[in-house]
Amino acid sequence: MIKKIIELLVKVNRLYGSKIFDANEILELKENTKGMQTELSNLQSTINTLNVMKSKDTEELVSSFVGLYSDLNMIIDNVIEVKEFLVQGFPNMERIYEEQTGKKLDS
Repeated sequence: MIKKIIELLVKVNRLYGSKIFDANEILELKENTKGMQTELSNLQSTINTLNVMKSKDTEELVSSFVGLYSDLNMIIDNVIEVKEFLVQGFPNMERIYEEQTGKKLDS
């Protein structure tokens, strides 16, 4: 999902002549969130492990909880990074809106 969002941001940025986001910052964002699909796969695997757990295997339980925590942390960090990236583009989007429409955005 994050990959698709970034692809769309790149597309829209190109459409507006790279005036919304700095192209290098988009590349950095892509690089920083590249492992997101791996984390989502790991999360699904951990969920599956917990789902089929039938006996009290404390080592497996601890390993699963640590995995859940780690995967969720990485996913949340990636989502926050994309959110902060979008926020950085707001002033540029507002400027483009004013240039294109002659109107100010309501705050």
